[in-house]
Amino acid sequence: ASELKSDVDWHESNYLEAGTYVAKGLKRAATVFTTSSPVDGRQRVLIVITDGMIQDAGADKDIMAQARQELDGLSVQTFGIVVRRFTQHTQTDMDAEATLKPLVSLPKDEHFMNLEIEEIPEKALNGLCDPNGLWGHLVVDPTQHQHAAASGVHQPCANSVTKTGCVADRGCTWSEALTACLESVCVAHCDQPKCEAEKAAACQWDATVEECFKKEVCKYTEATACNGDAECVWDAKKTECVETPCTYPDEKSCIADATYDCVWSTVKKECKEKPCVYNTSADCNADAGCMWEAACAKPEDQMCIVKPCTHTNETACKQDVVCTWDGGCSVATCAHYPDEKCCNSDHGCHWDVKQAPSVCSELPCRKLKSEGTCGADRGCMWEPSSATCLEKRCSEHPDKCACEADPDCYFVAKGGDPHCT
Repeated sequence: ASELKSDVDWHESNYLEAGTYVAKGLKRAATVFTTSSPVDGRQRVLIVITDGMIQDAGADKDIMAQARQELDGLSVQTFGIVVRRFTQHTQTDMDAEATLKPLVSLPKDEHFMNLEIEEIPEKALNGLCDPNGLWGHLVVDPTQHQHAAASGVHQPCANSVTKTGCVADRGCTWSEALTACLESVCVAHCDQPKCEAEKAAACQWDATVEECFKKEVCKYTEATACNGDAECVWDAKKTECVETPCTYPDEKSCIADATYDCVWSTVKKECKEKPCVYNTSADCNADAGCMWEAACAKPEDQMCIVKPCTHTNETACKQDVVCTWDGGCSVATCAHYPDEKCCNSDHGCHWDVKQAPSVCSELPCRKLKSEGTCGADRGCMWEPSSATCLEKRCSEHPDKCACEADPDCYFVAKGGDPHCT
């Protein structure tokens, strides 16, 4: 117990200050369990705690797979804890969860917790040998629980501390507001008519056990069938079918989703998943609806954006402020810059706040392609060497005479710096 407490204290003092590597640790644990003498009646338990992504999950996966096989052969139950800093789940937490879950015992959702550090003693450690504890009931009688989970038997919702484990139980529902697993309203109905008449949730009567549960959705095992169901979407990263995210009816519920990046449209009054939130160019460009914007030189200014100007008809294209039509729809000059900082770094562009929303546009004079049209605009000047129309800059007049000959400029003689402006 004191060793576990010291591990938790270390994570509190060194949050995300060191990478987590577990391959050698798992191998060492398997060796310890192999060489130690078993004690009658005692269960073998291993707890892996991390506050970030497991760094050797890919490079040393063969070592970890071998260690996991050895631990399973020794009847060791492996549990995992992701230590999170905030109440809401962040992308860092979810990345850590994705690398830790493959290492824990089956059923994985029941052997895993994502907890704030002060929750670890109460929810994970104190009840480890208590048959009524969140993990205790697994340790005391793992065979019975595994059979129940595998057969789809409804478990107490309080035992599920992760959203994934909660929604997998047909008698439970996840509360984003409370970040807790609660009983579905369906289980309160004791007969089929009331079950099927429930309007607040999609309920389904199970005639085999004569109980009411939430309707099972998105149980498809391949992408085509999954995406063919309006309620489902195929998650390529998890390689599984999940419920379509961000389908909340109001703004408060929409922006409170801690799993997905949901945005509320005040115009359409609907909740949608924010598109193109990838962090790397490879992931971004793999999505047909996205593109990696690398026009800005600095890596920190690059980002994944929705691929613009995919319109197939001229009217829709011209109505889009970032597009231009020339036999086909394409991104207008300068419009590929995603923000004001990036835009203004190109001397041929300017951030146009007259548009709604604001957009990066080509400077007005740059749009004039002939000397005649350029000269007809008093704010422009023709540059013969590059055959380009530029914004008139009075400072480029070589002397007072040339300055005063330009009706849009005047010469400032006062002070120690005479100039044309």
